[in-house]
Amino acid sequence: MTATATGRLRTGTRARHDALETTAFATALLAGSLPLDRYVAQLAAYRVVLRTLETELSHTTEPAVAGLWTAEDLRKVPLIERDLRHFAARGVSPVLALVPARTSG
Repeated sequence: MTATATGRLRTGTRARHDALETTAFATALLAGSLPLDRYVAQLAAYRVVLRTLETELSHTTEPAVAGLWTAEDLRKVPLIERDLRHFAARGVSPVLALVPARTSG
């Protein structure tokens, strides 16, 4: 019996997930000490990534992917946008940290 795609994905990314859970960001988030504006900034960052991913997935011609990407409940962007509107209505804006570009050399 072959593993499902989600099972293989979960298994294949487990080590990375475990490593991410030990970062300062995740530790603060799980401890409830992450500043709210930083959380909102992370939501804004996720929106950028997920909007791109979901747009590409909705235009795929790969049958195996298209067959999985039909359910509206898989889309996360509307949920993130709802959360961002919620926080904006309460005056919480994302803190966007500018990170210098890496240069080679």
